Amino acid sequence: MCLKSEVANSKEEVIVEVPPSRHDVIHACDIYEDVAVAFGYNNIKKTYPETSTVGAQVCLVDTIKAYGKVKV
Repeated sequence: MCLKSEVANSKEEVIVEVPPSRHDVIHACDIYEDVAVAFGYNNIKKTYPETSTVGAQVCLVDTIKAYGKVKV
């Protein structure tokens, strides 16, 4: 936590600087998690999504084969 940040000119974006010592921050969702921990998970307003989706399981091996990255 304690990442250096500033509000961008658009006022709708935040610029976050991640130091090299934070090897656990790889994606934007890692920063969201830090914010949620600092704010407190129980303080986040619970809401339902405006839309719903129906998903299906996808076999990872078939997906990898389709892209030809790995021989399985």
